Amino acid sequence: MKIPAQKVYLLDLDRKTKKKGKMYTDATRNAQENVLQEGDFMLMKYKKTDKLSTNFNVNPIEIMSKGRICVLLGSLKVCSTEEMLHI
Repeated sequence: MKIPAQKVYLLDLDRKTKKKGKMYTDATRNAQENVLQEGDFMLMKYKKTDKLSTNFNVNPIEIMSKGRICVLLGSLKVCSTEEMLHI
């Protein structure tokens, strides 16, 4: 099945526009690559239960293995992108 040339052009234009927007946003927000490696220790952020609780777990967690999507933190396996934002 052949895709019409106009549709291919529009898909390519859309892809370029999204990439350009992502590059601009990353530059304005000073986004950086994640430099965490296996064996590093980190503090994991979690939701506050009341106003006296801390934002981060007080015990550091060791990164056991790091994949493309999931990170193994001790006995905890974090896989969703929402949780990964705080790592």
